[in-house]
Amino acid sequence: HTTWVYRQATIDWHLDVLQGQNDVELEHIVVHEFAHVLIDGLRQCVPKTAHAEDLMEYTTEGVARALMYAREFDKLPPVEGEY
Repeated sequence: HTTWVYRQATIDWHLDVLQGQNDVELEHIVVHEFAHVLIDGLRQCVPKTAHAEDLMEYTTEGVARALMYAREFDKLPPVEGEY
């Protein structure tokens, strides 16, 4: 359940499924689920079609990957000439 206006959610974690994941996979799963909370308000803007859920999942995964990339990008040393 998500109260997207306040960026609050209840997330059910299925620990039996998660126990076989390594740290990188776990981090990705957590970021992906948090991305669902961030973008859930867009759900009301997506017409209810056969592909609506696929579109929301695609968008969520894109946001999750961007967040993961940004975190890694921040760890890179600065490029000479950057300000």
